[in-house]
Amino acid sequence: MILHKTTAGHHETGAGSSSWRMRPTPIVGLGCLAAANVGLYWLGITRQYPLAKGLRGTHLSWPALVDRSLRAGWAHAGIYALLILCYMLAMWLAARISPRRTRHAMAVIVGSWLLCSAALLPGYPGESLDIFDYLVRGRMQVIHGVSPLAVTPNAFPAERFYGYATWKEWVDAYGPLWEYPSGLVARAVRMVSQGSVQDYILGYRLLAIAMAGLCGVLIFVIARRRVPRYGVMALLAWLWNPLLLITSTLGAHNDGIMLALILLALLLEQRDRWFLALLALGLAAHVKITALLLLPVMGLCLVRRWGWRSALGTSFAAIALLFPLSWALYAPLGGWKTLPRMLRERHILTYNSLANIAYDLHYLHWHRATPARQAAIRGATLLFLLLAACLLLWWWRRTRNRPADDPELWRMGIAVTMLYLIVGCFWFQEWYVTWVLVLAALLPDDRFTRWAAPLFSLGALWSNISTEFLNQDPAHRFQPIQVDTIMVATLLTPLACALMVPMLGRLMRRPGMMRGTLWRRPHAPTPPS
Repeated sequence: MILHKTTAGHHETGAGSSSWRMRPTPIVGLGCLAAANVGLYWLGITRQYPLAKGLRGTHLSWPALVDRSLRAGWAHAGIYALLILCYMLAMWLAARISPRRTRHAMAVIVGSWLLCSAALLPGYPGESLDIFDYLVRGRMQVIHGVSPLAVTPNAFPAERFYGYATWKEWVDAYGPLWEYPSGLVARAVRMVSQGSVQDYILGYRLLAIAMAGLCGVLIFVIARRRVPRYGVMALLAWLWNPLLLITSTLGAHNDGIMLALILLALLLEQRDRWFLALLALGLAAHVKITALLLLPVMGLCLVRRWGWRSALGTSFAAIALLFPLSWALYAPLGGWKTLPRMLRERHILTYNSLANIAYDLHYLHWHRATPARQAAIRGATLLFLLLAACLLLWWWRRTRNRPADDPELWRMGIAVTMLYLIVGCFWFQEWYVTWVLVLAALLPDDRFTRWAAPLFSLGALWSNISTEFLNQDPAHRFQPIQVDTIMVATLLTPLACALMVPMLGRLMRRPGMMRGTLWRRPHAPTPPS
């Protein structure tokens, strides 16, 4: 609340008199939403799925903790909807914060993010079990001195937490800039605690939370440099997103390291340090190779700004430094020779995607898994490459008379990444949406950030729980292809609504719509007498 002085008319309280009234401010509204968020995370997720209960067994997901009840799944979906609604209201309030209140707003935003993270820490990571593979492979480095890129967990069946691992016969699918931090977390946990599974989970979660905070700092700096008042809005758009909080604090997914390096590349690009920007983007690919989705976008932007000769010279210089740096990073973990097996294993599975539905249909027809899966994966990849090439060509022609500015680069990065997630990604997980959110947060005034990104996040969260609860339905009422179809429809429907409603709104505002001339054939004109 804030006090506002108002002057009343002479006929009410006398000439020159004044009165005081209370008026809520956006920061007060943010505080109320922050309290609501903390309560929703604690009551709707942490108390529903406590960590201690989930660790009584292995390979348990959220449905197993609530007796696989579909009613509990519906309640979980409702919690997600309320969290997204609070998030969208918070972004609306953040746009109305006075520049003089920036520090107070940042205190509320960061404080709420920390409180929500603390509320989620005692929860079970049922949205994904990857964190257990992280800790098993991290211990492999520290205790056994082997590389997770070259050795699989089934080489150590006596490992203390071996039963928690999921991908026992697979090498790790990440790069050295994840393996080294993972090893450091495992070593730190052994040094400061008894090394229980709860301690390792806490260690990896704290790393993910720290990376999310670092990304928030970079987003704030980049957005504020463009427009000063955008800093607070961008920070809230990133830190308060429910999908980010759940996938970082609960799942402790390693995408935060990759995203921090991507943001560092964008910060350097914003300052016209293209050599270092390309180097940072190359290092991001040493966490996850999908960081290279932004490479053609940044490359075309560099050409438009500097011309072909300077752009090629800068790119070759960055590559010349990146190659020996990459070799040095991979060498202690088995070298580049570990890459073929990782890529081969990574590209033989489909899950939660349009490509997976295509695989289901091919399998029903051929009854052979391998050719059906290869056809689905190759078709999805080729379709994405074709559509991405057309999109980049359109952007290239659109900017032929001027250099592309930063917002255009970020929007094109969002477009290419969205195209990959919807069309080309044959193994979709909900935390992949953070690749889009980190770019969307840089455009806090954009319609996509305020409407489409939150609803796409909601669809991703819903799709995760729909897959889990339907697959574990005790009555077995759903076939795999039905579950896959429901999952994809759940993922894309909120996004489609966010994109179609503005189009319908513009259509309704057209002249003549209220008179019905767009829906009825107009009367024939009366001929002149």
